[in-house]
Amino acid sequence: NSQQSLKGRGLLLADQQFLANENIARLVRAYASNDGSTFRMDFSWAMMKMSDLNVLTGFPGQVRRNCFLPMVGY
Repeated sequence: NSQQSLKGRGLLLADQQFLANENIARLVRAYASNDGSTFRMDFSWAMMKMSDLNVLTGFPGQVRRNCFLPMVGY
Protein backbone atom coordinates (compact mmCIF):
# COMPACT_ATOMS: atom_id res chain seq x y z
CA ASN A 1 0.00 0.00 0.00
CA SER A 2 1.03 3.62 -0.44
CA GLN A 3 1.81 4.24 3.23
CA GLN A 4 4.15 1.23 3.39
CA SER A 5 5.94 2.34 0.22
CA LEU A 6 6.56 5.78 1.71
CA LYS A 7 8.14 4.10 4.74
CA GLY A 8 10.48 2.11 2.47
CA ARG A 9 8.55 -1.13 3.07
CA GLY A 10 6.84 -1.69 -0.28
CA LEU A 11 5.93 -5.30 -0.97
CA LEU A 12 7.42 -5.35 -4.46
CA LEU A 13 10.51 -3.74 -5.92
CA ALA A 14 8.17 -1.80 -8.23
CA ASP A 15 6.51 -0.27 -5.15
CA GLN A 16 9.79 1.43 -4.25
CA GLN A 17 10.60 2.31 -7.86
CA PHE A 18 7.41 4.36 -8.04
CA LEU A 19 9.01 6.82 -5.64
CA ALA A 20 11.95 7.40 -8.02
CA ASN A 21 9.66 9.19 -10.48
CA GLU A 22 8.49 12.48 -9.00
CA ASN A 23 5.17 12.51 -10.89
CA ILE A 24 4.29 9.04 -9.63
CA ALA A 25 5.70 9.76 -6.16
CA ARG A 26 3.30 12.71 -5.93
CA LEU A 27 0.38 10.33 -6.54
CA VAL A 28 1.71 7.85 -3.98
CA ARG A 29 1.92 10.62 -1.39
CA ALA A 30 -1.60 11.79 -2.25
CA TYR A 31 -2.99 8.26 -1.93
CA ALA A 32 -1.23 7.80 1.41
CA SER A 33 -2.24 11.18 2.84
CA ASN A 34 -5.88 10.49 3.65
CA ASP A 35 -8.36 7.73 4.39
CA GLY A 36 -8.16 6.34 0.85
CA SER A 37 -10.76 8.67 -0.62
CA THR A 38 -8.33 10.06 -3.23
CA PHE A 39 -7.48 6.54 -4.42
CA ARG A 40 -11.13 5.47 -4.47
CA MET A 41 -12.09 8.53 -6.49
CA ASP A 42 -9.31 7.96 -9.04
CA PHE A 43 -10.03 4.22 -9.19
CA SER A 44 -13.75 4.73 -9.82
CA TRP A 45 -12.94 7.27 -12.56
CA ALA A 46 -10.59 4.73 -14.21
CA MET A 47 -13.27 2.00 -14.06
CA MET A 48 -15.79 4.33 -15.70
CA LYS A 49 -13.26 5.17 -18.42
CA MET A 50 -12.56 1.46 -19.04
CA SER A 51 -16.29 0.78 -19.38
CA ASP A 52 -16.26 2.92 -22.53
CA LEU A 53 -13.79 0.61 -24.33
CA ASN A 54 -16.51 -1.47 -26.02
CA VAL A 55 -14.95 -4.81 -25.21
CA LEU A 56 -15.97 -7.63 -27.54
CA THR A 57 -18.04 -10.34 -25.88
CA GLY A 58 -19.57 -13.62 -27.04
CA PHE A 59 -18.42 -15.16 -30.31
CA PRO A 60 -16.51 -12.09 -31.65
CA GLY A 61 -14.57 -11.71 -28.40
CA GLN A 62 -11.71 -13.96 -27.35
CA VAL A 63 -10.48 -14.97 -23.91
CA ARG A 64 -6.90 -16.12 -24.24
CA ARG A 65 -4.83 -18.20 -21.85
CA ASN A 66 -1.74 -16.64 -23.40
CA CYS A 67 -2.20 -13.09 -24.74
CA PHE A 68 0.62 -13.55 -27.24
CA LEU A 69 -1.03 -16.48 -29.02
CA PRO A 70 -4.19 -16.19 -31.11
CA MET A 71 -7.08 -18.56 -30.49
CA VAL A 72 -7.06 -21.49 -32.91
CA GLY A 73 -10.16 -23.17 -34.33
CA TYR A 74 -12.70 -20.44 -33.61
